Amino acid sequence: MELYQRCTYELGDAYNYIERFIASHPMMGETLLPAGTLREFPLDTFVFRLLSQTVPPVMREHCTLHAWWIQQAKPMFEEQRRVAREKEKEDKGLEDIAAASLNVAL
Repeated sequence: MELYQRCTYELGDAYNYIERFIASHPMMGETLLPAGTLREFPLDTFVFRLLSQTVPPVMREHCTLHAWWIQQAKPMFEEQRRVAREKEKEDKGLEDIAAASLNVAL
């Protein structure tokens, strides 16, 4: 229970930090819109600004984690999505065959 309370407190504290950060300048919230007015990558811009403001700044750690994700995790998830799409197509094909055989039997 103590761990749950600590996690809840820290998540709430993080949310308050982000909320204060967004309110600190009108353009901070603007970068979170789907099509930013400056044609930037909205979430990347927001994360860069947020992590640059922390004490100490943690951009290097974020970049290290991002590079790891691109090299290691992203290909793994792409493969899982490919397999799932193929299985979905195969299942749909079996359903179509079953429906066609029912129509022929009638």
